[in-house]
Amino acid sequence: MLDTIGAYGLRHEETEDSVVNLSAEATGWAFGPFLLMPQRQQLLKDNVPIPLGGRAMELLGAMVAQAGVLLSKQELLTRAWPNAFVEECNLRAQMVAIRRLLAEHDPGTDYIVTVPGRGYRFVIPVVACTLESDAREVAPALGGGAELFGIDSLLARLLGTLARQRLLTLSGPAGAGKTVVAQALGRALSESLGGRVYLVDVGEAADAEVPTQLVLRTPGTTPGATLQELLARAQEEFLLILDGCDQVLGSLALFVERLLEQCPLAKVVVTSREPLGALGEVIERIPPLGFPEQATPERLCWADYPALALFERRVRAVDASFQLDEHNLALVRDLCARLHGNPLALELAAARVPSFGLERLLTLLETDFRLDMRGRRTAICRHRSLQAALDWTYDRLGDQERAILNQLALHGSPLPLEALTTSLPHVDSLGGDLLLCIESLIEKSWLIADNVNGIHRYLLDSTVRAFVLRQVRQRLDEPLSVAAPVTGIALRSRILTGYANTGPTSYRFEAWPLS
Repeated sequence: MLDTIGAYGLRHEETEDSVVNLSAEATGWAFGPFLLMPQRQQLLKDNVPIPLGGRAMELLGAMVAQAGVLLSKQELLTRAWPNAFVEECNLRAQMVAIRRLLAEHDPGTDYIVTVPGRGYRFVIPVVACTLESDAREVAPALGGGAELFGIDSLLARLLGTLARQRLLTLSGPAGAGKTVVAQALGRALSESLGGRVYLVDVGEAADAEVPTQLVLRTPGTTPGATLQELLARAQEEFLLILDGCDQVLGSLALFVERLLEQCPLAKVVVTSREPLGALGEVIERIPPLGFPEQATPERLCWADYPALALFERRVRAVDASFQLDEHNLALVRDLCARLHGNPLALELAAARVPSFGLERLLTLLETDFRLDMRGRRTAICRHRSLQAALDWTYDRLGDQERAILNQLALHGSPLPLEALTTSLPHVDSLGGDLLLCIESLIEKSWLIADNVNGIHRYLLDSTVRAFVLRQVRQRLDEPLSVAAPVTGIALRSRILTGYANTGPTSYRFEAWPLS
């Protein structure tokens, strides 16, 4: 029936019946050029993983398991969203995504048929398959594959990039999800690489340990293994993920270039707020999670927006009674907007809903409270709070870069280049060219360049602004009363006459809200 099964190393049982009830012992279901392995949450084509979200995987698995059977909308809703009330628009959105994905990889074949008013039917013959020998498990360092939100298309693009290129850097602001995306890439590629995916948290290493003493936490190496063990595999295809490289970019760039030269089949993924700056590097910025531009609860299909979906799931983890509905949708949307769709910030805020409620939490996020929200004790240090995430790279900024951040934070609104130049005549005296400093801050994901009608204006997102204003207050040793913390951080510069390492020489402050 299918001539592509052997490529996956499977034994299979064919059936002539168009309605298939697959055995619970089956570890793979083959249809067309695809292989679906639900237990591993993987969809493959020609042994190459195809990214598919958790709910889409549940729906596709349910339909494939009963190919030829009409499944009602309610059956599918219950399968993908157990113990939750969800509108049909969420199901439609997932089905559109599944169809689009299958069509991209097998144009011209209709796998799913809609029966109006009733449900959906999978109409392509399916073969139940069992793996002859179980493949190697993903390295524990890659994590357990927690549910991901809004990165299916990003993962597909990144997998395509790694098929053509050997060095990929994932950049973006603190909390954007660089580590999560890198680990998802590792899981997606582990099967095709025979488990040869290695993750190193460079952020936990000292300068002297990079690049000569990187410890590889993977089942394929012994405890305490060094770089030499990896280089011994020079003729094997493998993926090395270097996470949190901000502190050691200079030495690491040279290390990566030499590694790729000595290991011609190796690929490297780097996570950092700024590019690595190595030969052959491809840079991909991690975008924020999407949320609706305006709150229109009566028309909003919230599952289309990953920021809303992530926030709802994280709140339910600490309060099972929480439901995202038309009564609280506007508040949740405003909260996602206030946090700019930042995944780490959304997760930290979601854990506070049982304590404060949505409305009060929204007000608290106008203050320094957002910086001090604590996350999991087991998280790496830089992921335990927004303050920790920003502290981690702030200390490595130059004086001139900090001066630019301070001025933008104190001003509180976007500034065009001319206004920024006028307000910071002293930057050159601090040892840096203003334009180069602005470019550096954009590359390091501290500064946003907003292009409106061809005019570039520069600004900070509200979390970065809260952080920088806290640094300014600490440097000036100003009483917190000038900041009006109940209604928002309230420092705004009216006069700036000079700046040195000891701080500005003349400021006047007035109330100015964060958001």
